[in-house]
Amino acid sequence: MFCTVCGNKILDGEKFCGKCGTPVTGKDGIVGGEAKQSNVADNQPWNVKFEEPYNDTEKQKKVGSGFKINKGLIGILVATVILSAGLITFINMHKHTINLEDYVVVEYEGCNHYGNADIRLDGDALLVDAIMYGKAHNKEMRTWKKELKEAEKEGKDTKDYLSTVLLKRYRSGGLGSEDFEPIKELGLEIKTIVIKSDVKDQLSNGDKIEIPVIFEKDLLKDYNLELAGETVTIEVAGLPEANEVDPFEKISVEYQGTSPYLTAVVTNNNEELSGYIKVSVSANNGNIKLGDKFNVVIEADEEGLLENKGIHLTALSKEYVCENADAYIESASQIPDDIMEKMRSNAEDVFRANAASNWVKEVSIKDFKLIGNYMLKSKEFDTWNIQNQIYLVFKVTVKKEGEKKFSYYYYTKYNNIMLLQDGTCTVDVSDYSVPKYNWLSNEGFKKYDLSFSGYQDLESLFNNCVTSQIDNYEYENNVQE
Repeated sequence: MFCTVCGNKILDGEKFCGKCGTPVTGKDGIVGGEAKQSNVADNQPWNVKFEEPYNDTEKQKKVGSGFKINKGLIGILVATVILSAGLITFINMHKHTINLEDYVVVEYEGCNHYGNADIRLDGDALLVDAIMYGKAHNKEMRTWKKELKEAEKEGKDTKDYLSTVLLKRYRSGGLGSEDFEPIKELGLEIKTIVIKSDVKDQLSNGDKIEIPVIFEKDLLKDYNLELAGETVTIEVAGLPEANEVDPFEKISVEYQGTSPYLTAVVTNNNEELSGYIKVSVSANNGNIKLGDKFNVVIEADEEGLLENKGIHLTALSKEYVCENADAYIESASQIPDDIMEKMRSNAEDVFRANAASNWVKEVSIKDFKLIGNYMLKSKEFDTWNIQNQIYLVFKVTVKKEGEKKFSYYYYTKYNNIMLLQDGTCTVDVSDYSVPKYNWLSNEGFKKYDLSFSGYQDLESLFNNCVTSQIDNYEYENNVQE
């Protein structure tokens, strides 16, 4: 039952209202029934339990509804609301800091002392963390945040999860363009971060590199993120030691042609360097002679060798001396005795054969003596010129029956005598020239009323054979009478 005055619930057996103190009287114990006679003193203050003054506002409450307001619960609810609001305000005011140093990726190429660094920003990793720790702008972004954090807890690669699950889902049409817009904008902002990777070559382990990172001060502020790390300092490590290789150990030089007009042919026989080096001759190739010095020069892809082969070339140029090549002789002293005798013998055979067929029988050869030679070598390269000439000079003594004997001078000329690289000397003895006396030539005279091919004095022979060619040939005079 309830008090008819204040509406407070009265438990069975209670004689007064526990709230306002009204006596529990009436028929069947119902408060507010017919009042029984009572002593006036019963209602005096000293006989009534003290209660708080009745508040008229209590009438506004639903009497008899059974609802009782708990002030403690109301306080807890109010405190919870205030605390939540404060927490939300704190979260919104507190920005998560991302240190860009954690996202700078450095990959080294080459070898110690010859290394290069490839420096870049890991934008995918930065996007993952920006989504996970930044402010989500819509439902889809909150979903991505949640999924990435769950993937991280499960030990999955969050970058891989971003590309193979989340972005794949977007590309397959599972996400509207408006839903993806905040994430897209976040990715575009990250792309504006610039890494200045102007790093010198020839890095060594232990070198320290300072890398400037350029970004706008308020970048990512809309996502409640703050960026740090305007300069990243890294220490070079992990470069392997280079393999030092001398490229000339397997370079061969051969010669084409004949000295002094040789062409050096240079070949790289190191297959490991094939495709990375190009060899050439620095000299006036084609005009090399025995004994000349020249340089073989290498153009090398040194960076490629270091990166792909771990090789550093110890030299890019080397001096060579021309040897072991065919050569035109430049001096009569280079002609071996057997070759000299071969030419002399051939010259005498030709002379005697001509005399036998052209001279009258009254004239005979008394002596055919080699007294020396004139050796000529060409001054200028000309493939159409004779490169060298040797004039074997003979003193010929003849006698006609009934006449005194007399002597004159004769020559046999051979051309292009060569000394081969195996040390042998070669000459074509069938290629020779001898004086010819005719109306076009002054290489003859008359004696005994007969015509003889040759010269009556050495000076005339020298002038005709040597002096006339002095502009084109250098000469040696090896004639001794």
